[in-house]
Amino acid sequence: MKKIFKKALSVFLATLMCLAVAPAFAFAADEQTTPLAPVFSLDLKSETSDEVAIVLTLKENSFNCLDLTISSCENLTLSQIEFNIDIFITGGSGSTNISNGKISFARAEAFVPDYELVTYTFTKSENEGVSVSDFTVTVDSCGIGTNDALETTIDVTESVVINNNIPSAHTHTADGDWFVTAEPTCENEGEKIRYCGICGEVAETEKIPVAEHTNLKTEEKEPTCTEAGYKKEICLDCGKTVTETPINPLGHGETTIERLAPTCKEDGYIKEICLVCNQVVSETPLPSSGHRYITDIKVPTCTEDGYIQSICPACQDVNSFISQPKTGHSWLEWSIVKQPTYSKEGIERRVCNTCGIDEERSIPKLVATPTELVMSMQEIGMNYKQTTRLFVNILPEEAAYSAEIIWESSDPSVATVDEEGAVYAVAPGTATITAKTADGKLTATCEVTVKYSFLQWIIIYILFGWIWYV
Repeated sequence: MKKIFKKALSVFLATLMCLAVAPAFAFAADEQTTPLAPVFSLDLKSETSDEVAIVLTLKENSFNCLDLTISSCENLTLSQIEFNIDIFITGGSGSTNISNGKISFARAEAFVPDYELVTYTFTKSENEGVSVSDFTVTVDSCGIGTNDALETTIDVTESVVINNNIPSAHTHTADGDWFVTAEPTCENEGEKIRYCGICGEVAETEKIPVAEHTNLKTEEKEPTCTEAGYKKEICLDCGKTVTETPINPLGHGETTIERLAPTCKEDGYIKEICLVCNQVVSETPLPSSGHRYITDIKVPTCTEDGYIQSICPACQDVNSFISQPKTGHSWLEWSIVKQPTYSKEGIERRVCNTCGIDEERSIPKLVATPTELVMSMQEIGMNYKQTTRLFVNILPEEAAYSAEIIWESSDPSVATVDEEGAVYAVAPGTATITAKTADGKLTATCEVTVKYSFLQWIIIYILFGWIWYV
């Protein structure tokens, strides 16, 4: 109660004189009765879809000072606390705490009914109407003065009455135009709503009838021999079939016969096939005949293997196989068909006594040993860049068919010779051309002298064409 007294005293000291009246005041208090505690009401002042305001009003009796807290549910956030401006005009004082909804105020002149003390404004996090359960009022302290000097204040906190007049439930009042929240389709109903003109919450909901199928397409399937057809109207919006007309199957038309002969391993058949739909109308199976093996013998020959096998002639399936190796040729003695000579090879032949095939081989030529080489010229003169041919005779004549002659030049810078005995004059000078047998036992020579011709001398010394020859 000290707290209340200090608040009251802070107000009253500005207007009261410091008189020694305590005994008289105490005496007066002893004679008067205790004043009645104040009665307050909490009422809904205004409400929209975003905001709600409540007002605390003194309804009965009177008081001089008050500490009070108003709290709300989680969906409401306190945004403003406003005192009645008359509190301050008449010498009162007060304070507010918006973080917890607490207020404190006092004045020397008592508050009397009907007096709107304070207005609380809250913002909404949901578009729902408020109800009495959304607010709680707690009185921390309340004091009543006993005389005009307010030298004594009585604490009546426990006796204060708070009447919460906010409705226990909010009744929506639909107002304004309808809003379509879901357009109707040919498959589902639509929906429209109207909002409450007070709290902004949905107040009225109404279904919109299903729309007719308008966006249609025609789909047709021709009947076949075995399958029915149809004609449909399909809604392109919802995919549903609006109308459907069935068409009976046509049945099979002209047919053809297809045959497959059975084999040793696989069955055959006789099929009747529809020429219209290519389906099988009827089918008669023909079972496989199975293998029928016979014994097949191939006698081996000189060059090919033989065998004995059990084989099915229809499908060539082999049940068993025994290989018989080839025998090889049985040759008779070689006989001379053509005698060899010094110039040509001979031929001899033999025949297989089993198969009659023959084969031949050559007989080497006869060979005679040379005894003498005779050069066609012993010496020869040649002009620069001239070519000539030398020959060598081999004695005896039979040796000429087998003897190998090698040609050589003693000075290739003067004259050269090839393997056929062709001599070429390279430069003025003398060289010896030799023909010899491969074993070097027989030789024959020719002396070659190379010089410039008269015309060549003219070209070299008179016409200065020697560069061409260099």
